[in-house]
Amino acid sequence: MLQSEILDVFYLRIAANLPPGFPSGRLFTGSTAPQNEDIVLTPRIILTLLPATSAITTLGSDEVCRRREHGGTVFVAIHTPVQPGGDILGIQYAQHIQSLFQGRNTDAPLHYDNVAVRTTGRDGNAAFITNVVTLYRLESVN
Repeated sequence: MLQSEILDVFYLRIAANLPPGFPSGRLFTGSTAPQNEDIVLTPRIILTLLPATSAITTLGSDEVCRRREHGGTVFVAIHTPVQPGGDILGIQYAQHIQSLFQGRNTDAPLHYDNVAVRTTGRDGNAAFITNVVTLYRLESVN
């Protein structure tokens, strides 16, 4: 698996297990998110990948395979409408998504080190924003 494929794992798992009551067709990556929505009237989820680290974890020469560990963060930004209960709805959606990754160890060589729900609050009149922030490690051999 390559770091560029990590977002696919998140997208597919979330798409197959959308939170109850979440509208279909409202799951996006950063590059596919609607650009013309200044105000969120229907909840949406936007996924963003931030690769950050890479290190060789084995010794050897350039002629042998090397084990590497990559790391970074995946942000799952949940935008809910600015209306009564919209902030709580965002947290509920986030907790559902958190449960899809937290403690999961069957995705090796991809490992989730921390899956946290973080509320950033209200973005003016546009939306309530709640994030599921996942730190990951990816082991590779090449």
